[in-house]
Amino acid sequence: MLFFFYAGKWITQGVTTYKNQLFFLFGINRRSAEDELLPVKKKIFTWKNKLIVSTVRRFGLVGIALLTPTLLSIPLGTLIAARYFRNQRKVVGYLCASVVLWSVILSSIVVIF
Repeated sequence: MLFFFYAGKWITQGVTTYKNQLFFLFGINRRSAEDELLPVKKKIFTWKNKLIVSTVRRFGLVGIALLTPTLLSIPLGTLIAARYFRNQRKVVGYLCASVVLWSVILSSIVVIF
C-alpha cells in the first residue's frame, strides 16, 4: 500500500509535468485568433469519472479506505485516495489501518471456519 501511495504520487506528478511540457512545446494550449471564434470545448465526464467522484463524495476517506482492500484493488484505491485527499498522514494512516483490519478479519474467518 505504501509503495502504491508514494509511487502513484510520483507518477502522476511526472505525467502532469511531462504533459504540460509537451503542450508548451507544441503550442497546444495556446489559442490562435481563428480559435477565438470557436466555442471552448467542455470537459467530457465519462461514467468512470462520475463513479469515482460520486464514491469519494458519498463515502469519503473512511469509506474509500474500507473499500480498498476488498472491493477496490489496493493500487486503485490508494491512487484514488492520494488524488482526492490532501492530508498525506491521514490518508496513509487510514489506508494502513484498513489493510490491517481486513487482514485480521479475513484471517480470523479462515481460522474459525
